[in-house]
Amino acid sequence: MATTLQSATTYYQSYEKREAAFSRVMAGLIPCKYAGPQRFWIEFNRIANEGFSHLDQHKTAYITSNPRDCLAFGSARQVLSAAFLTAGNNHLPTPDVIESQADKFELMHALDQPIRTLSGGETVKLALAKVDVLSTTSRRLAIASPFSWLSLENRPLLDRVIGTYFQKDLGVNIHALNGEDDESPVAADCLNHANSHAIPFSIRFTGVRVGLGAMISTVGTTPAHARIENIEADLHSPCLLSGNNGQGKSLVAKTLGNAVAASGKAVIASAAGDGVSRLLFQDVITQALTRPISALSKPRVADDGNTVLKVVEDIRHTFEFMMSVIPGEHRQIPGKRTPAKDSLLDLKMILAASRLCTLPPAFIMDEPDWGLTRATAISLVIAIIKTAHDLKVPVLLISHKPWWRPIARSILRVTKTADPAGGENGCRFSIVLTPEQV
Repeated sequence: MATTLQSATTYYQSYEKREAAFSRVMAGLIPCKYAGPQRFWIEFNRIANEGFSHLDQHKTAYITSNPRDCLAFGSARQVLSAAFLTAGNNHLPTPDVIESQADKFELMHALDQPIRTLSGGETVKLALAKVDVLSTTSRRLAIASPFSWLSLENRPLLDRVIGTYFQKDLGVNIHALNGEDDESPVAADCLNHANSHAIPFSIRFTGVRVGLGAMISTVGTTPAHARIENIEADLHSPCLLSGNNGQGKSLVAKTLGNAVAASGKAVIASAAGDGVSRLLFQDVITQALTRPISALSKPRVADDGNTVLKVVEDIRHTFEFMMSVIPGEHRQIPGKRTPAKDSLLDLKMILAASRLCTLPPAFIMDEPDWGLTRATAISLVIAIIKTAHDLKVPVLLISHKPWWRPIARSILRVTKTADPAGGENGCRFSIVLTPEQV
């Protein structure tokens, strides 16, 4: 199947080029949200004036670069129900048919969970389960960057879906970024190139319960939650939070960043202080909230005199140096561009800088290679680590990809286990953090 995957995959040098190509295949609009609302509405009005009727003619099953964007319903069960309705000429599927498909894609535990509470890996599994059902009515399949979401253990699920479409002699287009599916380790001397050294910090979870689902629950019901087991550990930055898809890595990060409803104590203490850490999501476009890059990069002054633009320039300086020393496929080294350029790379730099200039106790990057070629991702991560360490801010990387391990100075393994109480009092599962030897 690896050969089949290769023959169906086209590689691109940037997120923007890949999205443009994906839009052409879809014969529709993939909005450039990272470019701000003005660009978004210009493109939306153009495609609306041309009419949306041609979209139905292509009958393309698809998975977007953020799989949540192609899942239009509230829960996994509803997504699969709608897919079976479409594929079965509006015949309502029975519960056992839906559950059989969920089991096939390892989603039985998440069938009635809200889409927005699923992990990145669970989301792409659901998207794969959906297009697998639609193979009976679609003429082809288009996928943007599946490798950035799926861990190696879950690649067979992608192979299975691709195989289904090929067996039916249906077209398959996979759009990926250069090196996105490269599994070779990052060179351990990357941090030495950037002249960045490990810095110490500590992490502590005590009595933490994290909410799953709506912030406001139905009266008389016990809101579902997860437990993060108590831990107190001394670590060194950069620290890698590793684990397979769906183990709770992002949930841990959102708890540390105060981005989810939680009780108990979740604290990182470092030379920069202690308290709430700052977080950069995997899909940073959702964190930009369609604001223009120029608005995100307004020169806000931090306590130490740093501004967002000053920190951006520090990141960019190291980034450009790393791009010149890291081996990789053909790449373009960005010149001295203003932050107003419409680029996902610029957006990541600005969002990272806006968090670092406030000197948080830690800076957390969730799957930092999302939307970037391999060489660009490595260069950006090293540049952010170097800039953060210069500010005495530790960095936590979250990834299911093992190729980040060589640059980590400490590792926390994240594992999800069935709750010992069997789900009593609304607790769905427990998350265990285990320090690993580097």
